[in-house]
Amino acid sequence: MSAEPSVLMTLEDASRSTSGGVVRFGFRAGDQTVAVTTEYAVIDAAPMPALAPSGHGEQTLADAGLAAALLPAMKLGLPLSIAAPGPAGASGNVDRIQDLLAGWWPQLLHRVPVERLATAVGPVGPNPVASDPRGVGLFFSGGVDSFYSLLKLADRIGALIVVHGFDVPLANAALWGDVEGHLAAACQAWGKRMIRVRTDLRGLVERYVPWEVAHGAAMAHVALVLAPLLREVVIASSFHEAFLFPFGSHPELDPLWSTREQAIIHDGCEATRIQKTRAIAGHPVVLRTLRVCWRNPGNAYNCGACRKCIITMLDLDLADALERCETFLRRPEPEEIYRIDMSIPAVRVYFEEICAEYRRRKPDSPYLPVLDHVLYGRATWRRKAGRFGRRAASKLASVVRRGVR
Repeated sequence: MSAEPSVLMTLEDASRSTSGGVVRFGFRAGDQTVAVTTEYAVIDAAPMPALAPSGHGEQTLADAGLAAALLPAMKLGLPLSIAAPGPAGASGNVDRIQDLLAGWWPQLLHRVPVERLATAVGPVGPNPVASDPRGVGLFFSGGVDSFYSLLKLADRIGALIVVHGFDVPLANAALWGDVEGHLAAACQAWGKRMIRVRTDLRGLVERYVPWEVAHGAAMAHVALVLAPLLREVVIASSFHEAFLFPFGSHPELDPLWSTREQAIIHDGCEATRIQKTRAIAGHPVVLRTLRVCWRNPGNAYNCGACRKCIITMLDLDLADALERCETFLRRPEPEEIYRIDMSIPAVRVYFEEICAEYRRRKPDSPYLPVLDHVLYGRATWRRKAGRFGRRAASKLASVVRRGVR
């Protein structure tokens, strides 16, 4: 009689210290086996604090495996078993995590049994100890959100976590070298340690689940691997609290990955992206290192043409900082906005905010009539585009109606 199909996440190897480490898991689903390796190094002349005598942070490997494997298992609809040491931490919240994920994406993710997880002693969640010498880390990409959280929490944050393998592919060493150099400059300017992480986890999760759905769990996996170094890890928010919707990193979801050994915090929902940009735009280091691009054609640090670049350039323009930003070499053309798909909720939220701010602060901007037309179908574009000629305005309007992005 054949065994029931299931997903097994097995810890193959783990070696973690205050200067670096490597953790390897094996993911098996049916006849498919995938290795997942996450390694880290602390880049700083000063050593990280020594581990507490009680071994804080050492019992998080089962939860790191859970964060890596849960969404693929939910997509497959198969029971998940975790073969790794450690008491239940985030695993004590696994029902709540699955309730959120399956509720947000019912056609994609389905609740599954999770087994081989020990019972937590005492309340589930972080259990800070005053004598715990571990530090506080922030996931840092060099983007608007992470720079905002760095400036806001600069007195608390001791280390910046930079990850190769999330938005920069592992195979692209040239681009990563450029990115890491800029991020290292920011770390040095703020006097923070850099924890450099290299992981191939994205290759596993994207076999089953879109990155927009899975990236929060992927960050939780990395955070839990780093638990011997960090008692608390901060994930910068992507959206204002008034405009939240299902997303892989979310203020309701991220803290549920916390364990009794480590707190995972979602920060920054109180500010819109424009407010964040204005808060960081006065810092020269930000304007020398800011990075938001996710396409990077020709290994460009910022391509200046993708939707994230255009959003950020418009935000910088509203903050009167675009010409001073060294990582963007031009202003966007108004017509470029027509190529952007406004049906994507995350994208539309940003552009609606930008449109409202131009109407309030720069009503004569050439960007406003285009934003008005693309977002709301208003006729201001046709009226104000007279210099392009009536034929050109009509052609642009027909392009929008056909849904060209």
